[in-house]
Amino acid sequence: MTRIDKFSILNLTNDGGVDIVELTEWLNAISNVGFPIVTTGVVMWFVKYMTDKYDSRIDDLTSVVQENTDVIMELLREIKRGKEGE
Repeated sequence: MTRIDKFSILNLTNDGGVDIVELTEWLNAISNVGFPIVTTGVVMWFVKYMTDKYDSRIDDLTSVVQENTDVIMELLREIKRGKEGE
């Protein structure tokens, strides 16, 4: 049996054995990879935020265009009624 003097984390290997990885190695990996992961998360959030904002504006514009179309159609009906009455 191996005595572990340092605080270590045990990992299972592919062949079913146990690989001892020291905590400092884990901390170094997190320090090296952690910043890019956090940055990626922030960028992903920003993209989602902008997409949601874009979708909201598109919905607003769609409703405005539909309202304008309805008004134009009403004006055309009025113009046709006016020409028929002459």
